[in-house]
Amino acid sequence: MLAPPPSRRPPARPKLESTLVHGNDETGISAFATGIALRAYGRFRWVDCAMAGPSEDLPTHWIFSRGSERPEELDLDRSALAPTAWTPSSLRGLVASSGPEEERRLASFLALPELYQRLGAQDDRGDAEVAILVANVDALPASVGALRLGERDLHEHLHYAGIALFATARGSSPAPLSRAFDRVYAVDVPAGANWSHGLIAVEKDGDARAPHEPVPLRDAWRRMDLDPTLLPPL
Repeated sequence: MLAPPPSRRPPARPKLESTLVHGNDETGISAFATGIALRAYGRFRWVDCAMAGPSEDLPTHWIFSRGSERPEELDLDRSALAPTAWTPSSLRGLVASSGPEEERRLASFLALPELYQRLGAQDDRGDAEVAILVANVDALPASVGALRLGERDLHEHLHYAGIALFATARGSSPAPLSRAFDRVYAVDVPAGANWSHGLIAVEKDGDARAPHEPVPLRDAWRRMDLDPTLLPPL
């Protein structure tokens, strides 16, 4: 009698981290951020800090639509970025949780600014972990503090709340922003070249499969097992 085939388990997701992709080509950084987000989570919610709404003419929005069809509305009102002060003890009289870990998750979620709560809220699928992508954070006015992305406490609250953050920035990454993120990738595309002919390197931590020295993007795509349909044809 033949033994039944071994069951196939889905690949384990990585621990929750925040990832920044920056560089000199907006399409290149958008495609790479989308590729690593899709590989780990299959979908994500997104906003574009450089655009008030969706644009079908932008290749970056077509790329981001692989994560979800339309962007979330971006509200830069200061009240949407203000922290709150929920703690596990303040929740016990309001929510019946399954234990300390669930209490910490709920408290961390409610401690997030309203904007991140909207992006990271669970939907009808009820996934325990949610991925969000915030594009073009360099376009934000200084008055909103780049959505507080340079504050390490914000990233910790996102992780505890079950939210994986991906962000893109055009140009070089300011040191405070890079320090706050768990992973930082840099994309460099020669002037006049298609973005897929650029180079990519890990500036901070990174996937064991990711290149720590600059390598061609197409080589990194294969090494990291990213979706090949995001690449333009040769």
